[in-house]
Amino acid sequence: MSRILYFFVDESGNASNGSSFSLVGCWCVSQRTNEREVFTPTKSHLLSTVRDITEDSSISEIKSASLRPHVLDSAMGIVQREIHSDKTLDDPRVWDSDQPIRYSTYTTVPDLTTDIFNGRSTGSLSAGQMTRCMSLISVVSPLLQSDLTDLDHVDEVRVILDDSVWDNPARIVGECFENLPSMDIQSSFTTADSKSVPGLQLADMAAYSWLRNQREGDCSYAKGVVDDYRF
Repeated sequence: MSRILYFFVDESGNASNGSSFSLVGCWCVSQRTNEREVFTPTKSHLLSTVRDITEDSSISEIKSASLRPHVLDSAMGIVQREIHSDKTLDDPRVWDSDQPIRYSTYTTVPDLTTDIFNGRSTGSLSAGQMTRCMSLISVVSPLLQSDLTDLDHVDEVRVILDDSVWDNPARIVGECFENLPSMDIQSSFTTADSKSVPGLQLADMAAYSWLRNQREGDCSYAKGVVDDYRF
């Protein structure tokens, strides 16, 4: 069976304006060809824990913005515990660690980048979309760094972003990757609905806690996990 390097990506903040915008992605290797199946056991344990802590049995999706910081920290602890027994994940062999998950992060100041881009761009992309393209290029850059990733151990790379707002950046960056002589592996950049893709819900946790910690100083455990295992 094919081994697929998945990269689930989500944002936190506003790409068009404000003092901070972050893009965080979660890397893993799986033989599951349907991204909806990846992390399903981990998500099941996550939902059970979050429902117990919040005493809300109606929760069906991990939406970090609706959870209190201590709940996010607990949820990230569950992820760290469960990923090692999650049968939808493979031994990565792509990076120099047996950690099943790695992260990439990018943070910028939209008020500054928007001011830089305005009047200096061509085509139909807004400043916010240009910020998204720039941030996406940054977080996928480990693919092009042989000291960080060894793609000889996978057959395909799939980058999956949360929501249709990423349609244009995914298409543009994906086409650029296809034209790179050094990228001789099949790759795809697509968008999906996080409700049906557990990997995007994990990326949401990572992105929200990463930026929340920078703004408010809490979510320290969750942010620390991302920091410890990021490229």
